Amino acid sequence: MPVDPQQVYPVCIGGKRLAPPEHVQDAWTYLELLDEQRFPPFEAILTLADMAQSMLDAPAGVSIREAVGDLDEIREAMERLHTYEQLQPSAFKRCHINAQLRQQTWTGEKAS
Repeated sequence: MPVDPQQVYPVCIGGKRLAPPEHVQDAWTYLELLDEQRFPPFEAILTLADMAQSMLDAPAGVSIREAVGDLDEIREAMERLHTYEQLQPSAFKRCHINAQLRQQTWTGEKAS
């Protein structure tokens, strides 16, 4: 529907974190997840640092896959870092939320 200049549309004025991930079932599980992510996952950082060092130390002609080794371990480390990053307060971006709200198709119905 066209935007009505007389209509007031929702706007996000602030926030602290992104919404809980889809797999989180309830508030207690979300709080436990936040508690687990209080500190950076140093083991994941070390895993990725070791991978980078292996790539740098690999002799010429060796493929990256051979130099790196276990890709599953690297993927897991990347996922842990991504989860940590997404659960930090700085991950919340009000401008992104408002851009998503502006892209919604408004039906003109009032929320109950």
